[in-house]
Amino acid sequence: MKSPTIFYIGSWISLIFVYFVGLLGLFTTLEHASRLWFPDSALASTFGRFEPIFGSLDVRFTDQPALYAKDSFIALSFVSNITVMILAALVAWYLHKLLRNIYRNSLFMFENVSIFYKLGFIILILGSAAHYIDGMMVSQAIRELAITNAFLTIPNLFYIDTVVAGVFLILLASALNVAVKAVEENRQTI
Repeated sequence: MKSPTIFYIGSWISLIFVYFVGLLGLFTTLEHASRLWFPDSALASTFGRFEPIFGSLDVRFTDQPALYAKDSFIALSFVSNITVMILAALVAWYLHKLLRNIYRNSLFMFENVSIFYKLGFIILILGSAAHYIDGMMVSQAIRELAITNAFLTIPNLFYIDTVVAGVFLILLASALNVAVKAVEENRQTI
């Protein structure tokens, strides 16, 4: 299989993922909105017991804690899930555009420099926010655990990887910008 075909297929897979994340985001919004504004409705009860999604670990309680019934915690979960959905959709969308540009033309285009900058800032800002909010939720859930004869501490530093990834993509965009200028100068001199 030629490499341009891989870029074409990857572009389509990324686009399909954008729509899948949009659909998943719609269901997440529906669940959280029904739990926040219509908690006694039939719609809210169809979703079953509220189990927040944590990105860093899985916490399961045998009896649902009072924390999970608080509107503030459900709202925090809603903000966390929406942030992750927006992050995933934007990264997939820009990945689709990048792979499509590579398939049609080349990596060395000014439009791709812009895409790398956008990806860097999106991951830096939205990724860090999503991980930080997730860490806050984990800290609150851990406080609900009844652990005897031990002390459990989880530092809220999960967002460091997205900071590093975002800065790396911004630096990569800067390097690509220099390379694109060099390629353009070569085209003009030949």
